[in-house]
Amino acid sequence: MQLQRVKLLVLLITLVALFTMITPASAAASEADSQSTSSVDKNLPEKGINYLSQWHWYNPTYTTDEILQRDFSRFKNDGIKYIRIPLYWYRLEGNTKGDFTSSIWYGNAFLDNIKRVINTANKYGIETMVDIHTLWGSDSLWCTPDYVIDPVTGSNDGLAVVRSQEMQNAFIDMFSHTVEYLKGTPGIWCWALNEPWYSPDTLPAPFDKIDQKENFITLFQRMEKIVKSSDGKPFTVCFPSVHSESQYVTDIFADNWNWDERIFEILDFVTFTTYLPDNPSLLKDWQTIMGKNILGCNQKGTKVWIAEFGSKDADGNQGVEAYKIMLDYLLTLPVEGILPWMWRSDTSINNPETPGTGYNICANVTTGIGDKRYSMFLDEMAGHQSVP
Repeated sequence: MQLQRVKLLVLLITLVALFTMITPASAAASEADSQSTSSVDKNLPEKGINYLSQWHWYNPTYTTDEILQRDFSRFKNDGIKYIRIPLYWYRLEGNTKGDFTSSIWYGNAFLDNIKRVINTANKYGIETMVDIHTLWGSDSLWCTPDYVIDPVTGSNDGLAVVRSQEMQNAFIDMFSHTVEYLKGTPGIWCWALNEPWYSPDTLPAPFDKIDQKENFITLFQRMEKIVKSSDGKPFTVCFPSVHSESQYVTDIFADNWNWDERIFEILDFVTFTTYLPDNPSLLKDWQTIMGKNILGCNQKGTKVWIAEFGSKDADGNQGVEAYKIMLDYLLTLPVEGILPWMWRSDTSINNPETPGTGYNICANVTTGIGDKRYSMFLDEMAGHQSVP
């Protein structure tokens, strides 16, 4: 009897020991699985899209209420919560400084179009980045008011804003008017300035005393102050990150701004725009620069969004493959959200990149469906391993 009791005691001790060894391990494994799943869900960036219209106008005759409702309903169903609307300077102001009322093509009439888009998006739970989509350099002629003249080149050039105090003041006046007109519109997520860059670093005499970097920093500060005092929304700058040439890429963000601490003090978050280099052998260099810039911002306590990426091959698999390459890498980095360039589904045939062409990832004007790049974007952003 005593022996049986001893055997039972030994058996009980053994079972307790086994339970003690196994249960915590199982619990830890279960907790790790739970954390892993939670981490994957938590770390998936938000989905957004750059939303364009015929002639950057958003006029209800072409970008109709029905089109807006169709598009935003699709976006909502696909989990897209943000749009970025590019506002070009030539739409915000006429060719005479301070002219906001002389035409339906620009100024207040244009801003009424923008209010309509923002309000409609908001009804579908979609927030809008109001992007002052200024271009800089020789490519800015078509979208910059005629009165804006660069003192260095004597031409109609967006870089006049950082080469002339008069032109910077004019830009700020235009921006102040825009913010005042749109402030309080339900659905505004944030305000942004598009892709500032400058070259050369030092201008030729007699303009060599002009400090373009400092003038841009001053511009950021003035814009942020206007946004915060008038609308109270976040302010960001959409920086180009990688500059590509045929045989090399450069880190244009670091080259232009040298990680100036004031940028991180001014901005609520940083946004980058990026495209793959045409030369496939430069992919690793592109990845290195993107990784360094995104991680560098995070190390400074600043969150990062990708405000623009894309590929212009609409007809073949090259564009889909480019989407996959970029997203596969960007999704390994700590980014808050990603917005492809671009979606435009209105019916005009007189404007570049109609549905089914170029960078436009809307495939069809009648149905308003997305193309294969759009599907790739949705799959990748859902954490799926897509196959082009």
